[in-house]
Amino acid sequence: MSLPVDMLYTDSMSEESLATADDSSETVIDNVSANRKLGSQRKKIIMKLKVFLIACILAVAAGEAPVHHSPPAYPAPSHYHKPHYPEEPPKYTFNYGVADHYGANFGHSETRDGYRTEGSYSVDLPDGRKQTVNYQDNGDGLEAVVNYEGEAQYPAHKPSYPAHPTYKPSYPSHPTPYPPPPHYE
Repeated sequence: MSLPVDMLYTDSMSEESLATADDSSETVIDNVSANRKLGSQRKKIIMKLKVFLIACILAVAAGEAPVHHSPPAYPAPSHYHKPHYPEEPPKYTFNYGVADHYGANFGHSETRDGYRTEGSYSVDLPDGRKQTVNYQDNGDGLEAVVNYEGEAQYPAHKPSYPAHPTYKPSYPSHPTPYPPPPHYE
């Protein structure tokens, strides 16, 4: 709630300053009574705000706590059987290689028997070398040995496009002058 500006100024003045003013005694008495009336109005507003605040606190406190339901437990389908994994350690061998006309040339091979794994992979690098990685794991960590075959080649770069664009505008470089204005007689 906002109060008018003239009431605020009147409220900020004390009774002594109003008594010493040059105004007539009737104006001073009117101002003092208006000041007292404004003070009582403020007290009523503050009391109403306190009651409203207490009512809000009680409404929140009286509310029920939110109820959280646990998610529904669905049983497994009757035809479902838990998978049985064999107790024997894994044993496999695989390899693959790729060589195509685009220049890709790489391959990988691996053998595993229980915790013992060994293998290698190779790839042709862009600098002309071949990288081969041989690795072995006996269950206590991976050990890798990296080998490079060949020597790195760094040929000079030759761009396939011209260094400077050959842009030519489609319009003439100097516009033609406007024709002279018509001459009427």
